[in-house]
Amino acid sequence: RWIKKQFPNYRKHQLGEKSPMTEKRIILLNDIGFDLKLEDKSSWEKRYEELKVYVHEFGNTIVPRRYSKNTALGKFVSRQRYFYKQFQIGEKSSISDEKIRLLNEIGFEWDPTENRWYERYDELKAHLNSGCPISDKFHRWNETQRLNYSKYKIGFKSPMTEKRINLLNDIGFQWNSKYDMLDIKWERSFNELKDYFNKHEHFHVTKDHHENPSLSGWIAKQRLYYKKFQNGDISTTMTEERIKRLINIGFAWNEEEIDPREDPVKVIAGNNKVLSDNNVESVVNTECKADIKVGCE
Repeated sequence: RWIKKQFPNYRKHQLGEKSPMTEKRIILLNDIGFDLKLEDKSSWEKRYEELKVYVHEFGNTIVPRRYSKNTALGKFVSRQRYFYKQFQIGEKSSISDEKIRLLNEIGFEWDPTENRWYERYDELKAHLNSGCPISDKFHRWNETQRLNYSKYKIGFKSPMTEKRINLLNDIGFQWNSKYDMLDIKWERSFNELKDYFNKHEHFHVTKDHHENPSLSGWIAKQRLYYKKFQNGDISTTMTEERIKRLINIGFAWNEEEIDPREDPVKVIAGNNKVLSDNNVESVVNTECKADIKVGCE
């Protein structure tokens, strides 16, 4: 029983987790010929063989973390990816060149998220090459790329990279999403908001507004999405471009902070400061614009 405990204690020590195992104890055990890697090796080989069976059945190594048929296999796969990252940056890791070679032989996905992105990219590329218009199938993925690109440009944490940007540019990806149905709907609501302001000179749209009952809900969503954008939430549909356009018409992100009916120019200045504080280049211009009535004589 004491012997069995040394193996898991050793593994925890290797991972930097809390463990009664110490370097001194490892040396003492090695001095008497106790092979701490023996169990790890046999356990690793067993899971590796199980993974090969999984690949044969499903065609990939993306085993769910809580794979009901074999929970140990899901954990094993997750650990290999963790060990590999540690190995790459030169930190202590239980993975070796030989294990990496064996895993590569069966097509092990070291970063399944990255692989899924390239699969989706290839699907979009093939779809565009076919000459077909963008279908609903790609709208959400396309919108996510635009959002990630927007965050990448202003220095927010984002999965977007220069390599992905170049690949998307190569297939003529539209960073301005005016051609997508989601943006067509947004444009329509945005224009309705401008019309409302030009008519009423404020953005306090009530839920019972009979001319456009849905406009109040749309405004509330823009404020919510903006907060998510500030917090780096990738689920939001708010983009840098939309923020700029809303600011240019004097939109107040917090309805309680500023009353546009009192001082429209103050609204623009206040929102401009909010945008600048988030490292987004200001495009606010308080001079008279042709299509809106904010700050104009």
